[in-house]
Amino acid sequence: YIGVFFYAQASIQQIYGEDNVVLNYSYFIMSFIPYCLLIENRKIRLTLLGIIFLVLILSFKRGPLVILPMMYLIYQYSQVHKKKYAFFRLVLQIICFACIFFLAFTFVDKSSGGFLSERFSKEQLEDGSNRNVMWHIAMTDIEQRDFFTLLIGKGSGSSIKLLGSGCHNEWLEFLFSFGVIGVVLYLGFGLALINRYRYLLKVKSIYAPALGVEVIFFWCVGLFSGFYFTHSSLYFFAFLGLLESLHRQEILANGEFYQFNLSSCIRQQNS
Repeated sequence: YIGVFFYAQASIQQIYGEDNVVLNYSYFIMSFIPYCLLIENRKIRLTLLGIIFLVLILSFKRGPLVILPMMYLIYQYSQVHKKKYAFFRLVLQIICFACIFFLAFTFVDKSSGGFLSERFSKEQLEDGSNRNVMWHIAMTDIEQRDFFTLLIGKGSGSSIKLLGSGCHNEWLEFLFSFGVIGVVLYLGFGLALINRYRYLLKVKSIYAPALGVEVIFFWCVGLFSGFYFTHSSLYFFAFLGLLESLHRQEILANGEFYQFNLSSCIRQQNS
């Protein structure tokens, strides 16, 4: 994805003469952040995360640049959860990240002739890459439905027939395609993810921070773009399966550790 990103960027710049190119590959690349957080080698982990950060900020996509700080916050919160002097460590790390983010943002903005900051201007945000128009058309269609169609929707891909693309908001997409029932099921899945994250925090699992980042990815990406029917969701659900497997191994390892300690204590008491 990173190779394709830079190839696509260079090709568009050469063919169309555009200096600043906005590319959607950033969301796909972003889906690999939780995987990188599982890498034990600190140098490799930070290098990969640094490359991902570089790609995200060079993509000029607003969504990833808003979601990334939220990912960082939940990751650091999970790391220091219920630890001594955790608050001061959390504040220090947030300040360091904010400085790095600000410097990188400023550098890219100046290099692009102010294009990056212009993407966050009031006019650009109100337009939302034409999202407001698509949302209005989709909601108008939903409001005119009968009760049964409102309940079950018009089926997968029906928004493309009306809008020419998805709704660019997964909640609206589910309401349009699968009705109220679909939205309720989608909401239930999101709440189940939060519940699972809270459980991993409670048992102090080493995988809680990575799942916290994945939870932010799920809840936030769906507000700015499609999620469930994009192929990046493959990596999302594969990661959930991987994390469950790793956590079960973690439980078994801790169980053997506790069993060993208990046996040692019993032998000592018998002696």
